Amino acid sequence: MARSLALWALLSTLVLTTLGANPWTVEVIALSEEANGLLDLVHQKAEEYAHTFVADQNRLTDLNKKSEKMVSEEWETGVARQWASHTLPPPNVDNGQKFETPHLIEYTKTPYHKELADLLLFSEEALGWYRMHQDYDALILVDVQPLDRFERIIIRTFETTATGLMDRLVEERSYHQIEEDLASALLGWAGAGTLSALVLEGGPAALMASLDGESVDHKAAIITVAGVHQLALEGPSHVGRLREISLLPAQITLVDGALESLANPPLSIFSNSGEVAWFVQGVNAGSSIQLELNEPAYPLSILATKPGFADQMINLQSPPNKVLQVSMIGSPSIAAPLLERQQRAFYKQLRNTILFFGAHVATVALSKTLGLESQVWQAAQVATSAAALVSAIALGGEMASYGQAYGL
Repeated sequence: MARSLALWALLSTLVLTTLGANPWTVEVIALSEEANGLLDLVHQKAEEYAHTFVADQNRLTDLNKKSEKMVSEEWETGVARQWASHTLPPPNVDNGQKFETPHLIEYTKTPYHKELADLLLFSEEALGWYRMHQDYDALILVDVQPLDRFERIIIRTFETTATGLMDRLVEERSYHQIEEDLASALLGWAGAGTLSALVLEGGPAALMASLDGESVDHKAAIITVAGVHQLALEGPSHVGRLREISLLPAQITLVDGALESLANPPLSIFSNSGEVAWFVQGVNAGSSIQLELNEPAYPLSILATKPGFADQMINLQSPPNKVLQVSMIGSPSIAAPLLERQQRAFYKQLRNTILFFGAHVATVALSKTLGLESQVWQAAQVATSAAALVSAIALGGEMASYGQAYGL
């Protein structure tokens, strides 16, 4: 008996402590075929701006009922097991307000299904039954009604009662017109009218932001309690900025993240592999042995390239404390096709040169051996001599081009 009571006490503790670990769950449902085109936008804005949960009194009451139901179901299951094992039933458990309020909201989207839409449009009782049956905490109902060249967008939420979130007309599915208002409406609904959103625009690539002394991810919307806050912006090689901002409930505030650049010393980079092509922040800066930047801004990316060599990338977050040098590393695999073509051309020219010199030597030898002094043999000697000379010059050009391209 003591063992059974201990096991039941452990089970009750696990049930009560895990209630708060689950997020508040919401299903986003399309109520018409036209609403399928708006479903993704509503789901996206909800996850971006309405992912933080704030409980008002109605939500607390609903969460309390849900926790009581879960504990009751676990209790009944435990009683059945106890009686089945012919042991005494477990003692009563006072669950009270032992659940923890969720902090995050999890969204699921459901495209249009006629049977489901008919059910949800039937009555609020049907909405309540569906929400409880599917075990969701809330529903977001998306409907689009065509009106000639306009569309009427109707978005409602349902927790214990249906509440209108948005009712707007747009022309020819121009849903982008409602993005900002939709985000604000979802933010106000999820935060029970207490939250605000801060969005940073622009700024250095390595911008760092903190709100009230706590680091925040400035690449996404910053969700916080409405009110006055201290926003600090910093970046390498930039003048930091501290400002006071007032955030209003259920509103999205845009803040310029631009910072003033600090004056940095000139930067010089030398190439130990001769002339290379320089690219600064992706922009061609010409070809030379030395790259000079009078007013560099950090972070800085510099690329050095040269045919037949692997590209060299230099990433700097701040001014270097030493002279920078670049040594190119040969990469035959990169220029293998070009190398093969140049080798074939070189050997072809070498073969032609040998043949022309051989023909010239043959004509001279034959004329002397046979004692031929005719103008034909003299013309042949001049022609083969000229062809051999031209071929030798072309061979020299091939050798020079090959050596220059591959640093030989």
